Amino acid sequence: MTHNKKSSLLCSLHSNLQLTNEAFLLTFNYAGPIPSGGQFFLVKPVLSPVFLPRPFCAFDFKETEGGERRISFLIARRGAGAQALCAMASGQDAVITGPLGNCWEEAASGAVKNGAGGRAAIVCGGVGIAAFNLWILETLKQEKKYFKFIDFYGGFKTEPFAFLSIAQKIEKAGGSVVIASENPACNLKYQDLNFNIQNGVATDFIDFKKYTAVFACGPLPLLKKAAAECAGNNVSCFVSLEKKMACGVGACLGCAINGKSGSKRICADGPIFDAKEMFL
Repeated sequence: MTHNKKSSLLCSLHSNLQLTNEAFLLTFNYAGPIPSGGQFFLVKPVLSPVFLPRPFCAFDFKETEGGERRISFLIARRGAGAQALCAMASGQDAVITGPLGNCWEEAASGAVKNGAGGRAAIVCGGVGIAAFNLWILETLKQEKKYFKFIDFYGGFKTEPFAFLSIAQKIEKAGGSVVIASENPACNLKYQDLNFNIQNGVATDFIDFKKYTAVFACGPLPLLKKAAAECAGNNVSCFVSLEKKMACGVGACLGCAINGKSGSKRICADGPIFDAKEMFL
């Protein structure tokens, strides 16, 4: 279990970039601890109509040449808390608490202990892509520590977003990339890119049996499909789950869900779980 030093800081918004009608990339000036890929933060604007902060995985973390740190979150404009964040202007403040939870590095280590290795697949849906960007950067720097190759499957309801840099890094390292959209018009828009662009749901294009481990984050139907296919093909599967949270450290039990060995707190025991241990 990851136990990074965490902080709760007042952070000013550096930039707010609208990627699609619903997806926004918010970058904050941030002086706190460095997150690991897959960890999350509780984020709440100072000027907010909601009482509780919202949990978001760190999409990116960078340190400038001048020593300034910035952290980015990929946010879907759904719900009052997310809408308040997406409406923020540069210079406005938010309280950011974290990093919290475990990370993909632990999941990958667990997969190898379970006998995995070889080729792995990253499967994400929508803003679930946010959970993987940092880990992909970390993993590729480790010269294939756990897996010889990593393939990427990104699924989007309409317009794909925030995938280009990730896809390019995966392909450069020898992995394959499939981008699936349920909007047929996207096939034409992105046909000039050197990626496999498909119309449909990401999990429809995965040959699960060729993988030794699958890592997934996104809508529950995507996670259920990935977990079921992996179970049927004896493939290790790890999923990142989400739920509304209050404390973020496991004390309030507001994000507790049923696991096969008892109750699990998404914030403290997760958010990343071995799929075979959960009721999805």
